Amino acid sequence: MYLKRLELQGFKSFADKTILEFKPGITSVIGPNGSGKSNISDAIRWVLGEQSMKSLRGAKSEDIIFAGTQERKSLGFAEVSIVIDNSDAKLPIEYAEVTVTRKIYRNGETGYFINKTPCRLKDILELFMDTGIGKDGYSIIGQGKIDEILSNKSEDRRAIFEEAAGVLKYKRRKEEALRKLDKTNQNLNRVNDIINDLMLKKRMNRLLQGDVGSGKTIVAFISMYANYLSGYQSALMAPTEILATQHYEEAKRLFSDYDINVALLTSSTSSKDKKAIYKGLEDGSISIVIGTQSLIQENVKYKSLGLVITDEQHRFGVNQRDTFKSKGISPDVLTMSATPIPRTYALTIYGDTDVSSIKSKPSGRKEVITLFKKEKDILDVLEMMKKELDIGHQIYVVAPMIDTEDDSEKESVYDLQDKMNKAFGKISKIGIIHGKLDSKDKDKVMKDFEKNKINILISTTVIEEGVNVPNASMIVIFNANMFGLSTLHQLRGRVGRGDIQSYCVLVAKESEERLRFLENTSDGFEISEYDFQTRGEGDLFGTRQSGDLGFKMANIKKDFKMLLKAKSDADEFINMLLTFTSNPEFEPMLEELKKVDNLE
Repeated sequence: MYLKRLELQGFKSFADKTILEFKPGITSVIGPNGSGKSNISDAIRWVLGEQSMKSLRGAKSEDIIFAGTQERKSLGFAEVSIVIDNSDAKLPIEYAEVTVTRKIYRNGETGYFINKTPCRLKDILELFMDTGIGKDGYSIIGQGKIDEILSNKSEDRRAIFEEAAGVLKYKRRKEEALRKLDKTNQNLNRVNDIINDLMLKKRMNRLLQGDVGSGKTIVAFISMYANYLSGYQSALMAPTEILATQHYEEAKRLFSDYDINVALLTSSTSSKDKKAIYKGLEDGSISIVIGTQSLIQENVKYKSLGLVITDEQHRFGVNQRDTFKSKGISPDVLTMSATPIPRTYALTIYGDTDVSSIKSKPSGRKEVITLFKKEKDILDVLEMMKKELDIGHQIYVVAPMIDTEDDSEKESVYDLQDKMNKAFGKISKIGIIHGKLDSKDKDKVMKDFEKNKINILISTTVIEEGVNVPNASMIVIFNANMFGLSTLHQLRGRVGRGDIQSYCVLVAKESEERLRFLENTSDGFEISEYDFQTRGEGDLFGTRQSGDLGFKMANIKKDFKMLLKAKSDADEFINMLLTFTSNPEFEPMLEELKKVDNLE
């Protein structure tokens, strides 16, 4: 393995595209002071991920872009590529030649690429780990590096020696193993939260939040099993038939060795089966029912409903959730969400909802790379799609509406079907799915997509939850500005469900701050807080789900810490009242109150 070529354009003094060829062995770069020799090593460090402008002898990121001269205008971007000969397969990638590229524009937009495929800085760092190549690798000894190597401080020398000895990757593997163990412990803690609530005499009202694939569903199933052991029924409501069916099949698999009757109730359930399910719920022979909004119909009655679970609760209206939890006689309530809505955030502050959080990421999965593209750059998007199709991967394409409307700038499913057929119709099988298709057609389309008989699936948000196709590596969302952050985050969760690198492309006419935020954030908790700050917390007791509450004095955003303290004080006061007559600490006060009562 060796550095084969360095390509620069717009980087510092290299205004024109410059290519430096290297041969195995030693290459010397000679030139007078100010000729740009140091800029060559700076370029290599920068493309390998150097973030410190001070290390690159600059003050801000745009300082590395050619600033212009009296004879030459400044440029709007800088791009550097290094080409490495990997014929000996030292790098863990199936290419004999590896090209790593970094590009930056004056507006701050930047991108990393491996063999022209968008990637993250993290991917580049992992690619070169323990090779000695990297911005901090021992193979790049720049100005001031000698002092670090000869330093008397062991911590300064250790990082270089660990890199040279090739033990860095083993340290990372140990850290990953510890993270997996922590995830298991988090899930067990969340189960304990719920089991403890179920044992209490008061009604449980708990939110279980965690990113897609973090283990919320298995925690819910364990809760349903505990509820079954206590002699009560459980009901789980999902927003789509696809997700409800997925949960049903998983529950049947998990409870196959137990005498637990599990039923599925949706609008597609036949009249004959519905009557049998209604009877089973009313006489108690069905212990667990999973379904859609069909569960809250008036003719659905339960013998002993003890637990209601709402999955992806942001997809249901306030009245729907209230109707669901009013079934039975005050059943315990568990709601699950990958992106809590602001209303839930405010309820949490006021103590109406307890929160359990699973903050660990699904193990073994790569983070989805999110990219924003303007509509005028659609050719770039099509090129990215072509690369994924060429290596056998599948793609989701999402539209905000089903049918085309007159004078509308929004893309529809059928608009995109025409465009995708023109671009890829000769090389790929293209399918569509939306809410107006009947259940049989939807099931057929989804099964064909799961079997890779469909390469590009064009859809509305019907695929937001419950679709699990590990071979799908890209989702392209048109008119992304028309969707809420929670919906975009859920749609992004449709890809990255295997071990292949996946991409989410947000397409809109113009850039928006919230889309840029999503581009740089994959944490559902950060998205929730951002949404809370920009949308408001909603109406606590009414049906309004966004906007400010409109307190005359308090501001729920600015006075957040004060509100938390008030909640803590209120909890302490209520606990005091509950133990007032039995707590010896309050006995003198109780005696005085009795005297006052006798005087009256």
